Amino acid sequence: MTRVLIIRLSSIGDIIHTFPMIEDIKLNIENCLIDWVIDESFEDLLKFNENIHKVVSIPFRQWKKNKFTFIHNFIKWCKNLDFKKYDFIIDSQGLVKSAVITRCFDGPTYGYGISSVREKFACVFYKNKINIGKNFLAVTKNRLLAREIFEYSISLKVANFGLERFFINKFSRLFDFSYVIVFHATSQTNKKYMVREWVAIINHIIKLYKFNVILPYGSPKEREESLVIKSKIDSEKILVPEKMYSFVELQHLIYGASVVLGVDTCTNPNKTGVVESEVAKNIGNTNKAPSSIEVITLFDKLINI
Repeated sequence: MTRVLIIRLSSIGDIIHTFPMIEDIKLNIENCLIDWVIDESFEDLLKFNENIHKVVSIPFRQWKKNKFTFIHNFIKWCKNLDFKKYDFIIDSQGLVKSAVITRCFDGPTYGYGISSVREKFACVFYKNKINIGKNFLAVTKNRLLAREIFEYSISLKVANFGLERFFINKFSRLFDFSYVIVFHATSQTNKKYMVREWVAIINHIIKLYKFNVILPYGSPKEREESLVIKSKIDSEKILVPEKMYSFVELQHLIYGASVVLGVDTCTNPNKTGVVESEVAKNIGNTNKAPSSIEVITLFDKLINI
């Protein structure tokens, strides 16, 4: 039995971007068990990945709130781990905080080399450093890391996230009507898309198509932002949920949607965007948000495929 440990603490997008790598490993390595170290804030995301044998949760974000007790808590966590020996310990995040965790376990450590890692000092903690370059979509970069470690062949043309199996077995609709989801919230203020642009896009959708539009949120502040957008559109088709959805509920919401619109206006879509296909597209670029007209044009094109 080959025991593999993946270290990827956060965040939502980064975690999902790691799923195709897990699929590749399970497909190519026989009798393989994969455990995953993840920040406890995001451990529910791994419920969607049936390839994960064991989730090793760490309250990293919670500890950071008190820097005076951080080291004590981390050492105590390491000592209390109930299983430590692995054949492969892989840090796919490439940050110092994730690299340090590799030393809590017993086995050969792997991570990105100096030309590929996000934080160069992280390389100090890896016994095996893999250089694959930086100019790859995050999904592809993770898959290449695992390919070099395990020395198997893969096709990079198609990425399998393994989510289809989960929803075939466990999917249930949250709503019985057709809807579009607008994810307007972002982790940083400078990543936000302008409200007037959202209003223009949503007005177009509800006037030309038989869709409702749902504005989910992840905090009280984001709920207020959803309500601001709703207040500027005179339609009962705009829905702001009464409560914040869990990760599981969000996944069911996404799976049942006709279209999903999201935003991250400060990063390079060639590195952290969606894996493009006939019905999944990136638009805009680093610090260059697309206009509402550009989004509407793309929306119309995709909805008529």
